[in-house]
Amino acid sequence: AFAVLGLGALKDKTSTALLSATARSLDAGTVARAAAAYALGELGADTETTTLVTLAEGTDALPREMAILALARMGMAKGEAAGGKAALAAMADAVFSGDAESGSRARQSSETLRQAAAGALVLLATKGAADARPDALPAPDESVDAESTLDQLVPRTLAAKDRAAALVTFAEPLKRAAQSALATSTERARSVLDALGGREGAFEPFLGNEDAPDLAAARVKAREIAAALEPSVVGLSRHPDPSVRTKALVLLSRSKSDAAAAAIASAVTDSSENVQRVALASIGQHADGKSVTAAAKVMRGHESWAMRVLAAQALGRLGAAGAGTEATRQLKEAATKEPYALVREAALVALATYDKSEAAKLAATMADADPEPRVRETATKLRSGK
Repeated sequence: AFAVLGLGALKDKTSTALLSATARSLDAGTVARAAAAYALGELGADTETTTLVTLAEGTDALPREMAILALARMGMAKGEAAGGKAALAAMADAVFSGDAESGSRARQSSETLRQAAAGALVLLATKGAADARPDALPAPDESVDAESTLDQLVPRTLAAKDRAAALVTFAEPLKRAAQSALATSTERARSVLDALGGREGAFEPFLGNEDAPDLAAARVKAREIAAALEPSVVGLSRHPDPSVRTKALVLLSRSKSDAAAAAIASAVTDSSENVQRVALASIGQHADGKSVTAAAKVMRGHESWAMRVLAAQALGRLGAAGAGTEATRQLKEAATKEPYALVREAALVALATYDKSEAAKLAATMADADPEPRVRETATKLRSGK
């Protein structure tokens, strides 16, 4: 591995054939093949782009990430990946690589691959301006280890504006890669959901929680991509894995579409209580009848009082969104007939969030008639307009 990295550093193109043969040889070992791929990039070996694209599309993470970086470094001066559209697609696909295997090492390998892919796209988008790689190989901190040395060649200290520029420049291939990932496997679908899940308008690792004027265009692109992916995310709200369903619902909760509202309403009766909780917490964007019916059903009949409280809060949000008539009827019934005090209190408070007049009338009755002191205290405060 160090030998081929040295040949790449010498910039002697007479080594191209040897490096290419090493990159293709399974007998050479994963680390040496990865080093050879990176070295081909250092030589600017345009004749070997097919070999590099093949590695970039492969399944071995280390050769894959080094090939991706090589293709980016070879084309960054022009802002176009060496290897053309195939290379660019390989980079975008790697951004959503999933953790196919369990264990911390496998997760770390997938994360490094995603970082390498994102770094490659940043190098192309900035035409090399964001290249922070040292001219020489990094000096080892402890023992000399080829795999650790290759890991240090992955760009990680990339400015927010450069990452945002990559998202704007390569929005289309990233969108296509995300759509493919959502339909390919649970692991890759989860990586897309994680990329979008940080906040509204996020698209990790290109755009996270940073706020700055020069990131506005990237936020627009992130929202456009999220909207394009929504039909696939709606499908994932019915995925067999509860954790995937939960992540999908978090994304759908930011949408104002009818399809998203319907998916959230359906998830209120999910087999997983955790999914139910997320669905109830997400209800409120759409004041549609299905959402009101779903929340009311939980408030009336769920065995857990905590879930009934969440349902009452959801009805309060729906009432504020425009479903006041039906939400008010359901909340008034729960406030006066629910056997559990905390649910009665939650129903009264939820009603007060959007209809203070009606809540004050109900509170006047409950302040005197409710059997629970805490509920009477809350009702007294609401009756007086507090």
